[in-house]
Amino acid sequence: MKVDDSGMPEETYWNSLFDIEGIVDWLALSKKTSTIVEIGCGYGTFTVPLAKKSSGEIYTFDIEPSMIEVARKNVRKAGLSNVTFGLMDVLEQGTGLEPNCTDMVLLFNILHFSKR
Repeated sequence: MKVDDSGMPEETYWNSLFDIEGIVDWLALSKKTSTIVEIGCGYGTFTVPLAKKSSGEIYTFDIEPSMIEVARKNVRKAGLSNVTFGLMDVLEQGTGLEPNCTDMVLLFNILHFSKR
């Protein structure tokens, strides 16, 4: 359910706002963390480092086709093959994944709502 378009800052600037590696390290992914769901992949800011550190599949979703396109490009550029993209509104449609099939669900900087 996209209510307001918050817009995305330019990718390099956006990525500079976070300690991406520190955040991913803090998650303490291990070989036991086999399936991760990420809601709102944006540019793939967290998708790529998550996929590099995970032994399993990353299912990432975004409501914006342009964000899926950029994130997919960034995943390919990193030479990763363990990311599956879903272009959908997970609030309206869900993820399509089976219940209890994931080890971790992550949402980073979801900015589409004017009332937080």
